[in-house]
Amino acid sequence: MLCDFYDESLEYQENLMTRYYLKLGHKVLVIASQQNSIVDYYYNDKTEGSTTIANLKNHPYQLIRLPKYSFIKKFWKFKNFPSLLQNFQPDFIFIHDIHPNISDVIKYKKLNPSVRLKMDCHADLTNSAKNWLSYYVQHKLLKNFLYLRPSLPYLEKIYGIVPASIDFLHKVYNVSLDSMELLPLGADIDAINALKASDFRSTMRSNLGINESDFVIFTGGKLNTLKRTDLLIDSCHILSDQTIHIVVAGVGVPDEDREYYIMLEKKLNSSTHIHRLGWVDTDSIYRWLLESNIAVFPGSQSVLWLKAIACGLPIVIGKMPNQSIDYLNEFGGLIIVDDKDVNAETFASHIFKLKNDDDYYNELSGNARRTGQEMLDWNKLILKTLE
Repeated sequence: MLCDFYDESLEYQENLMTRYYLKLGHKVLVIASQQNSIVDYYYNDKTEGSTTIANLKNHPYQLIRLPKYSFIKKFWKFKNFPSLLQNFQPDFIFIHDIHPNISDVIKYKKLNPSVRLKMDCHADLTNSAKNWLSYYVQHKLLKNFLYLRPSLPYLEKIYGIVPASIDFLHKVYNVSLDSMELLPLGADIDAINALKASDFRSTMRSNLGINESDFVIFTGGKLNTLKRTDLLIDSCHILSDQTIHIVVAGVGVPDEDREYYIMLEKKLNSSTHIHRLGWVDTDSIYRWLLESNIAVFPGSQSVLWLKAIACGLPIVIGKMPNQSIDYLNEFGGLIIVDDKDVNAETFASHIFKLKNDDDYYNELSGNARRTGQEMLDWNKLILKTLE
């Protein structure tokens, strides 16, 4: 697999794909950058890394971290990548996003015609091409004609992680819709089932001073303006219910919007019923999701949405332009708040109903579990990538 950021302690799509390819008995090589801290990655800090042989649940895979060289800002390539391909001789290559080294992959494909190539796209108009220069120069011109356009004849399939990613490639890169397919980020159903069978719950809540009978709301992600976490905090202030607690996974990013960061920091510190976890590992995320009653995400998409659904939590989500979550609501496990109604009062009303109407809560919880089993299980998704 060819990617950029990779942190073995997290559970991004790259991590899950590695785990489930290994489960099927495949040998896996992951090529990644030397940035192995999510905070450093968001801040664009340079970090030192090394070539690493990693082990995951007694199944060895090779993780090689490569230095980059840049020829224009935002345009870089891994050093020594072509020689690694020749040494490893992969028969299937999965490329994460429009990677600068995709041209090297195509050269390898031409020398080895039987090699299968697939790619995914994580970009959409909420996280990429947000101004004229980025839209027309970086994406529509340079990345398109330097990287993606020459690669299209050699790619078997391009996956969008959300429908908006498919729309993004079609609109900005003119990729045909029939060459693309949806591949949700999914969740680690094996890990969820293992935790459910264990006795991890003994201290999770008590460590934060939360009673077993209290109502816990989970939220998180990169806490920037688009996440709108402040609306959730305000909604709980409106309810003024001392049995409600908010558990927040993730950190703010001051360089993106300093004013919002300062405001959110004040709100996060405004109550002893708001519990900040910071960046936590995958195991802790699933533990807290299984300890929570519901999850609320007022703003932009996050992989946490899918993990929460797979854990059977009713989810309240704020709809945003260029971002649809309807594809995950086939069975009705989500409450999707229309963008014109995204405010603290609306979220407060939904939280109140979920807390006090057991039949309604149980119906949504069951529908969420069904969505996880049928649409988000990597035991099924990984087979899809190999079709």
